[in-house]
Amino acid sequence: MTGRRKPPRATSQNTMGNQPRENGFQHKLAPSARKRPQGVGAGSCLFGMAETALNRDLDGRSSRAASWRRKRKGKEGPRRRRCGLPSQATLQSVTAFIVLLRGVNVGKAKRIAMAAFRSLLLELAYEKVTTVLNSGNAVFQSAGGRPQDHAARIAEALRNHLGLEVAVVVKTGAELSAIVEGNPIRPVPEPSRLLVAFVQESSTLPALAPVASLVTSPEQFVLTEQAAYLYCPAGLLESRAGEALLGKAGKMATTRNWTTVIKLHSVMNGLQS
Repeated sequence: MTGRRKPPRATSQNTMGNQPRENGFQHKLAPSARKRPQGVGAGSCLFGMAETALNRDLDGRSSRAASWRRKRKGKEGPRRRRCGLPSQATLQSVTAFIVLLRGVNVGKAKRIAMAAFRSLLLELAYEKVTTVLNSGNAVFQSAGGRPQDHAARIAEALRNHLGLEVAVVVKTGAELSAIVEGNPIRPVPEPSRLLVAFVQESSTLPALAPVASLVTSPEQFVLTEQAAYLYCPAGLLESRAGEALLGKAGKMATTRNWTTVIKLHSVMNGLQS
């Protein structure tokens, strides 16, 4: 019996894209689907596509973060170390200073609150500012600079912002230590009656020499290379030498009693430690 061959299944043409259709459905498979390797399911392909997209997103974020860091470094300089500790170079460049104002808070004129004085120093970008007592004393840190330059800068700020025209003396921590250790009048039974005269430039100290002619026993007056020392056991109000040192003869200097000097030295040592 001769078998009949079945006629080939009729196919129709898609009028839009001329793609073969079978049973009315157009075969339009994506290349990835047509070339899918054996054993790889649709879920694995979707996971791979998601992983690729995630990696691209992370790479883009890393690139943008690196670009932002480069711009920030260019504008603000190197950032501080995350641990919060300054570098060794920073520690070596920071210097401690004391600042002394002449003739403030003595009478009704030239009054200044220590809180305002501290705020002024902070606005000048000085660090770790600490005021001491109410007689115009402060300790601060700065990244270098000469004492006379700091004194001129502070005097200008006092004049422009607070309307105070006062003499300013700035000394480094090393200079203050030399003044304390170089005190030739020892022991000091009454520290409040020993005056120390500070000047900005040591070359002006010889101008205080005339005070010596007003000294009467048991008073003592000594000039050194760093400062002048006057001890008045009977009190400053009873001393002609003390009156001269606090008046016109000592107009280029500012004086502090030994108690204040030791207090300043103690605060300075705490700042440097």
